Amino acid sequence: MDKFKITMGVILAALIAALALGKFAPRKAEVFKQTPIQVTSEGLYKEFKNSKEAILKYSGKYVEISGVADHLDQTTLGLPYVILRGGDALGEVQCIFSPQNRDQAKQVKLGQAVTLRGVCMGKVMHLIIDECALQSAK
Repeated sequence: MDKFKITMGVILAALIAALALGKFAPRKAEVFKQTPIQVTSEGLYKEFKNSKEAILKYSGKYVEISGVADHLDQTTLGLPYVILRGGDALGEVQCIFSPQNRDQAKQVKLGQAVTLRGVCMGKVMHLIIDECALQSAK
């Protein structure tokens, strides 16, 4: 009986892990065919800060986000990203460029108003927009 419980526990853990990894797998082309949800970085951060409904509304969805570039850097995998201001000292929206759009990051300057499109991954420490493409930088 104990072996059965252990086996079932391992199978259940593997199933949960597979489902979780599937949720964060690279987005299918269909996501990018959707009309993006237009939002500002401050507005998006505020919604996630004050509402669990934001998870349902934005997570896994294609968004067009506008904001002010506050920081530029690279992920541990070498993908460039821009941090957009989120409205308070802790409010950040990290927009990670897709590998095919990595050169677009060179067009972004600190303090510049930018608009990007990507997939909202939700909030961990800060909001993450993945697979981004630059739409404008002014």
